Amino acid sequence: MVHWLLIISGGGLGALLRWWLYEKSLQWQLVFHGIALGTFGANIIGCFLLGIFFTKVQSGTLPPWSWYLFATGFCGGLTTFSTLMLEIYQLNQKASPAFAALYVLISVLAGLLCLWAGMRCAVSAI
Repeated sequence: MVHWLLIISGGGLGALLRWWLYEKSLQWQLVFHGIALGTFGANIIGCFLLGIFFTKVQSGTLPPWSWYLFATGFCGGLTTFSTLMLEIYQLNQKASPAFAALYVLISVLAGLLCLWAGMRCAVSAI
């Protein structure tokens, strides 16, 4: 039951941050072919943080219960695969298949890079 509460708490905070990033990207007109870049930002930030949390829990620097709060909850609420898929679909429709493919490539490469960077940051801080 405690794990559920940790996941719900972290997930709610992550979802709020995702909403804020999306709204701010619209407000600041950070839009690419009709797609607000807040989703991209949320996914990249989530990858970076997940790299940190994974490394810290694996090394024992963070207690095992923190995985539920930070990784499953917060990062799970922050990142959004379904919205990413919708944006790829919309880019394919509004812009072109080439822009959609480029967005997929950039999202995957940036996500992996940020995951790795988060792990490196966590290792250097241990």
